[in-house]
Amino acid sequence: MNRLLDGPLDLSDLMESARQFDAQLAEVLAQNRKVANYVKRLEAKDQEADEVSPGGGPEGELPPSQELVAEIERFLRQQPPGPSPA
Repeated sequence: MNRLLDGPLDLSDLMESARQFDAQLAEVLAQNRKVANYVKRLEAKDQEADEVSPGGGPEGELPPSQELVAEIERFLRQQPPGPSPA
């Protein structure tokens, strides 16, 4: 990414926000067993989905570009029309 933007990126704010989010999430999960169980189920489901990667390729490999474009087009068609640009 640094090569693309011709210079280093300062990610310190992003890292701090991520740390704060993780701390807040841990606090919520410690206080609410129901939410904690729900999060565990979501994480397990996500892990299963990662094991069966999209496009049938190796784990972490992106599907072919045509599939990605088709999915983006489907997403955009499903969005409600917004105000037209001025």
